[in-house]
Amino acid sequence: MKKEYEDIFIQNLNFPIRTLKEICFDKRHPEEYLTDSTIGAIDFDELVKQYCKEGNMEKRPRTNDALYLSGEEWFFIEFKNGQIVDEFSDTHTAVTEIQEKIVSSLAVLFSVTRENQDFEKYFPFYKGELSYTSKHINYILVYNPKKNEDVIKSDKKGWKRQVNSGFFDEEIHYFSKHYEVFFSRPSDVAKYQKRIRTVNIDETKKQEMTPEFLAAREYFIERINNRFDHFIKDIRAKMSAKNIDSEFDIFAEIILEETEPSYLEGQLPLMVRFGLDKYAGRYVKDVFTYAGAYKQKDGTYNYGESEFYLNFVRHYENE
Repeated sequence: MKKEYEDIFIQNLNFPIRTLKEICFDKRHPEEYLTDSTIGAIDFDELVKQYCKEGNMEKRPRTNDALYLSGEEWFFIEFKNGQIVDEFSDTHTAVTEIQEKIVSSLAVLFSVTRENQDFEKYFPFYKGELSYTSKHINYILVYNPKKNEDVIKSDKKGWKRQVNSGFFDEEIHYFSKHYEVFFSRPSDVAKYQKRIRTVNIDETKKQEMTPEFLAAREYFIERINNRFDHFIKDIRAKMSAKNIDSEFDIFAEIILEETEPSYLEGQLPLMVRFGLDKYAGRYVKDVFTYAGAYKQKDGTYNYGESEFYLNFVRHYENE
């Protein structure tokens, strides 16, 4: 966060600022950090503690860990180092708890900023209402990929929504053109053409889809029940691999006509996990779920190679 913002938050608004490494500290696993970033952000948990203490609130609402400001874009960041599951338990985090934090964090932010008369003076572009947050506040969940390799129900539902909404259309296009790379029997795609789902497909859009695309889409939906995240990563790896088949150049020209050039420059869209995609455009502008750093076989951590670093930290560490 820019120093001028940090100074305002600390000196004028009495908001606690910590580094992301400090904020992501996990007392259950004190040696593990999802990021080693020294970027400063609002310690939102600490801010909520202060707010509840001043208001004599007995129970503190569940809220996100950090709040980051860049220009007029805000980012709520939640760090989850443990396993994320469907149901509440004493040792794991439930998806419903994460979902609750998205909504309650906005409610607390509205209250804190409304009651602090100086906030609007320093940040006149901010508005404490959903019409503003749905356009200017983003949400990031940083999770431990090694502790969340198993697919859970919320993932299946969320990924299916993303398939139906077109989020994976580029991957489906590639798969439909190069399915031989993934199948030992080329006839496997053909069988999916016989049972293509027509639900949730606009008729006009359906007419523009090839039978191969629709069959591949059907296959994607089925794969959601079986390690879909690995399946997607395998496709993306082949899409950007050096040793690609000779038809890739033709396919690349088609893709370039339909998407931004950055798509083929490594800026592949990341799937949204844990069913959190449904909050995008409603409560917040966009939702991202990034894998944080984890301990590798040699004992080191992949801080500079984690999804969170590549997609967030490196873009803001020099502000």
